Amino acid sequence: MEKLLPLIGPVLFQITSHGDILSLTQGARALLEKVPVGNRTIPNLFGVADYAELRTHHNRPESPSVEIRGIGGSLGKFKWEYSLQSDSVLASGIDWRPVEELVDALSKEVLLFREVIVNLLPSFIVDQVRQHKTLQPKAYRECTIAFLDVVSFSRIAFHLDPVSLIKKLDEYYSRFDHIVTSFSLAKIKTIGDAYMLVAGIPQRSPAHAVDACLAGLHLIASTKEPRRRSRQLRTIGPNASDVDIDDWQFRMGLHSGPCITGVLGSAKYLFDVWGDSVNIAARMEGASEPGRLTVSGATYELIKGYFSCTSLGRRTVKNAGEVDVYRVDRLRPELSADALGLFPNSTYLHQYIQDFGRSQTRSPAEWMPPFYLPHLALLPG
Repeated sequence: MEKLLPLIGPVLFQITSHGDILSLTQGARALLEKVPVGNRTIPNLFGVADYAELRTHHNRPESPSVEIRGIGGSLGKFKWEYSLQSDSVLASGIDWRPVEELVDALSKEVLLFREVIVNLLPSFIVDQVRQHKTLQPKAYRECTIAFLDVVSFSRIAFHLDPVSLIKKLDEYYSRFDHIVTSFSLAKIKTIGDAYMLVAGIPQRSPAHAVDACLAGLHLIASTKEPRRRSRQLRTIGPNASDVDIDDWQFRMGLHSGPCITGVLGSAKYLFDVWGDSVNIAARMEGASEPGRLTVSGATYELIKGYFSCTSLGRRTVKNAGEVDVYRVDRLRPELSADALGLFPNSTYLHQYIQDFGRSQTRSPAEWMPPFYLPHLALLPG
């Protein structure tokens, strides 16, 4: 309201053909009293050279913004509207600066509000929810769902103070967010120490399983930063093999299959994914070894041409029966540019484009996830 108060009293002047400037309202008189005598001229008040030019502005859609200076500094930024009389011009206006400041403040608040919403909901549903206040459930025949969590998190949480616990978890989650975005995947939510993401939603992608697995290897690798030699290890239990509360271990599980997505409720919206695929992905995460990536047989069939995997046998999964389980070790050596099997070489990129770019009419740089773009220089031509 403080910014609106200066706009309430209109400023109205009458300018005669002789160049006389008459104050017709209290606002105009107050303004003119603050302007030095030598500055009470048509150019200084209205931004035009003389009375003749002033008359030409009456039928223009916009007049120039004029910064009026007083003894103590700026008195405001004015935009004028003009009405012609037989021998004079009426000029009415308001101080435009509070309006600009108000619009600027509102714009910043809207951007901040949108940023908060995007951080609470996946970005691809924000506009739909904003326009329609709801989101219709949508079925996907193919996608890859992944869960990532901390090994022995409950024990760590019991022995670590809450502030350090949340700070450490936030450090990992922020790192995960960056990797997930670079592979064009979608973070769905966090559930305690568990981090849930999907590939192939909302943009359907035939490469969803391959992208999710390579992202998974990078997510696991990002948690294995070398310990600083100067740091004293703090373990839970009598043996060094027990849980180190400073050096967390993560495990990850993936499954590929159908699912349904949507938003629950009409307030405090919660976007979620449902279906047996979610249950199986969670079971794969539970079956994973610390520091490892585990996938179901369904995912293995989609990625076996790209990754070296080890069979872990079969597991019984509620509502899904017996499920084949595989550990993803690395990219195949012939497809990898590094010893750890994390980064693709030109053979991988060529195979990836051949397998997944057939339906594309755009160049690879336009449809491949950002992670691959720096590596496209490896391709000939």
